[in-house]
Amino acid sequence: MSLAQSLQATGQFLSAAEVREFEPNAGDSAAATSASGAIPVSAASKSNLDPAIAVQLCGQTKPKVMSYGWETGRAAGGMLGIPWYVLQAPSATLLVAGSAGSGTLEVWHIDSVSDELRLASGYFGTWDDFRRISASTHFTKGNGLPGRVWESRQPILFQDLTESGTFLRAVAARAIGLEFGLGLPVEYPEGFGVAVLLSTRTAPLARSIDIWRLHGKSDIEHLHGMSVHESPAMRQSSREIAQSLALAAASQFRPLAIDLAAANGAGQSTVTASFGWAWPSRDATGVVHVATVVN
Repeated sequence: MSLAQSLQATGQFLSAAEVREFEPNAGDSAAATSASGAIPVSAASKSNLDPAIAVQLCGQTKPKVMSYGWETGRAAGGMLGIPWYVLQAPSATLLVAGSAGSGTLEVWHIDSVSDELRLASGYFGTWDDFRRISASTHFTKGNGLPGRVWESRQPILFQDLTESGTFLRAVAARAIGLEFGLGLPVEYPEGFGVAVLLSTRTAPLARSIDIWRLHGKSDIEHLHGMSVHESPAMRQSSREIAQSLALAAASQFRPLAIDLAAANGAGQSTVTASFGWAWPSRDATGVVHVATVVN
C-alpha cells in the first residue's frame, strides 16, 4: 500500500548529504566518495558540509549530531553523522546537514540502566525550550517516534507530529511549528540508537521522503511518503529517483547518497532536485526497509 502527501513549502531544512567511505588500510581516516560509486559530491553540497565537523563525525563509533558555523552564540546549522558497519567494522558514515531555523537533528541512545532511549546529542537551532524538553524526555520501547523505531527496527515517517497520539513532545512541537518527523534505526557494535529529524511545514525536511520495503532481490514496495512538489510530473520524477536509490541501497545493503545536479550534467534526464540519500535497515525478521530523502 502506498500513501503520499503533497504540500506547499518555501524551502527545505536539509541542505546537504554525503557518504564518506573508509579507505582500506587507512585507520580512522575517511575519504569522501559518491555513494553510487560514479558521481562525485557537488561543490554546492560540499559548501554545506563543514569539513572539520565532517571529519570529527566520521571518527565517531555511534551516531552523533554536532553544530557548526557559530556566530553570536548561535550555530548556523547542524550535522548528523551516522556510522555504517560491515561485519562489526566501520565501513562508511552518512553525513546530513540541516540549516538554521526550521528543524532539529537528534540522536537517541539506550540507557543501559533504565533501558530507555535518552537524548545523546542534537541540534535545535534557537529552540532552547524544545531542547530542554527533549533533554528531559525519555522513551520506552514502542513509545514516541524514537520508541516506535526502537521497537520496529524500521524507519518511520510522521507527517503530523502535533496530531500524533504517539509523539510525546507534541505540545512543545506545536508551539514552534514542528510537524514532520523521520526516525532512522541505527545498529552499531555497542548497541542500538535512533536518529530523528524534525521540521516545520513551511520548510520541511526535504522535497520528498519515502519509506520502502524490499521483496525478493529486485522488487521494492513503496509504503508511504510525503512530497512538497505541486506538479505531478515533478512528484513522479522524485519518486523515480527515490525508487532507484531505495532499490540500490536495499540490494547492496549500504547507505547511499547521490549528487543529482552532477547526474543531470552527465547527460541523464532533467531533475529538479539537487541531492538524494538512502538509509537501509533490517527489522527483527530480517526484512529490509529503506528511507529515502530527495531534495
